[in-house]
Amino acid sequence: MINDIGDVTYTEECKAKIDKARRAYDSAVEQVKSIITPEQYKVLTDAEAAYEKLEYTAIGEKCKSGPLRTKNLYVITNADELLWFAKTVNGLVNGLRNGRRTSMRSWK
Repeated sequence: MINDIGDVTYTEECKAKIDKARRAYDSAVEQVKSIITPEQYKVLTDAEAAYEKLEYTAIGEKCKSGPLRTKNLYVITNADELLWFAKTVNGLVNGLRNGRRTSMRSWK
């Protein structure tokens, strides 16, 4: 199932393949897991990370394109957008703590 993932795109079909592979791996007994090579497992974890990044970007773009954007206000309409906003603010705060100069305009 891991080999069925292929190229990672931000589609429901791709997400379903990744989730199916993860469920299969997590529910497998240790003897089955032991035949999965580290390279195969890395394909799964890399796909999960790539999809999460694509999802984060897509949610952020949707949130930032709200009707109040010209005033640097964001319209958050669901939990995914709230999570995106929280991660973005956390990144901004961490950047300031580490001495990086940043501004709201750099949130793209």
